[in-house]
Amino acid sequence: FSFSFSFLGIIRHVGIGHLFLNTICQLKLGAAIEQISGFWKMAIMYLMSGIGGNIIASVVDSTSFSCGSSSAIYGLIGVDIVDLLQTWQLETDHKKIILSLIPQLILILGIGTLPWFDNFAHLGGFFIGIISGYAFLPYLHFGDRDRIAKILVSRSARIGTFVLFLVLFILFYIVNDPSTLCTQCKYLNCIPWTEGFCDSVWT
Repeated sequence: FSFSFSFLGIIRHVGIGHLFLNTICQLKLGAAIEQISGFWKMAIMYLMSGIGGNIIASVVDSTSFSCGSSSAIYGLIGVDIVDLLQTWQLETDHKKIILSLIPQLILILGIGTLPWFDNFAHLGGFFIGIISGYAFLPYLHFGDRDRIAKILVSRSARIGTFVLFLVLFILFYIVNDPSTLCTQCKYLNCIPWTEGFCDSVWT
């Protein structure tokens, strides 16, 4: 796994069906975020999530070989959640939103616990999407105190993003045995619902 694969993995797909599904997801999520933030900021958040998610996957599991833009798509989901949180005061039916959002998060994050998906890339992209959302999304403010708080959060998120990628870059080249970093992390990538269910991933 070379560093270039963290980018190439975003544009490489395993077939027409895989490409079609990812394209639909990107159009649905990306178009809405692009309307809010503009093309360039959306592109930055997309690429950061995709590349960062794939690097996290390779650091945690050196045998990881991500294929497809799922890490970037999960990043856009994270960005979308940040946008929801930043406009929370404008929403009227909070209970309905929460009851709708929780099952969706359980589903999209739970899919990655099956052996056919790289959940390290999914979770990594989702996490970086949240950070980049705070860093680059435009925000509404409700009073001077709220404006100052959101400016501080945005600038802190930008610094945090830079530090995170620096650390990941260093870990990428110095970690020889990723399993020593977290012995139980394999359960984030695959849950053995039945005996031998995750053998293809863990061996």
